[in-house]
Amino acid sequence: MPFSCWQRIVITALIVTICAIVPLALRRSSNQLPASTIMILQQADRFELLSLDPRLPDLADEYAFHGYRVLASVPISDPHRRQMLVSALLKGMRENAGTIAACFNPRHGIHALYKGKQADLVICFQCLQLQLFGDSSGEFLISDSPQGVFQASLKAGALASDLPPKQNERCGDLRPFGRFSGLDKRYRGLSPADTKF
Repeated sequence: MPFSCWQRIVITALIVTICAIVPLALRRSSNQLPASTIMILQQADRFELLSLDPRLPDLADEYAFHGYRVLASVPISDPHRRQMLVSALLKGMRENAGTIAACFNPRHGIHALYKGKQADLVICFQCLQLQLFGDSSGEFLISDSPQGVFQASLKAGALASDLPPKQNERCGDLRPFGRFSGLDKRYRGLSPADTKF
């Protein structure tokens, strides 16, 4: 018995729906930082929150954090503040249901070390993406909800962005900053004395 026109439409709609939902479900389940990275972030001996220049990366810049110029850096030594940042980050990753922009203009970064293991995150809340480097690597999706917690932490650390307000409208009204605290030697061979702008 052949299918009627309506049965074909219903079957086609069902197949299209399943094909759309399955990849999204798979993507969502893989949109989680590795457990080892979460451990590094939560128990880090050293945890720095970075303000990055989102303009096109310059891989030759010796002061770059994975290709993006560091505008400022603040060590996060307060366990409560660190937990707020990590919790907001993980919540933002859970909130993203597959939304992504076709750009990558990161304005935030995290550099964390724990017992010689490293986790570096380059984060773009505008484009809803983050990149992970260090002992683990990958690309993940995130919502823009953690941005407020990150900005409050940067402001509390008196950090700033030197981008004009029009280009930096999503990053708040931070004051210019001329020196960052010095990131770990492992990713660029820098010491605090080498990090003058």
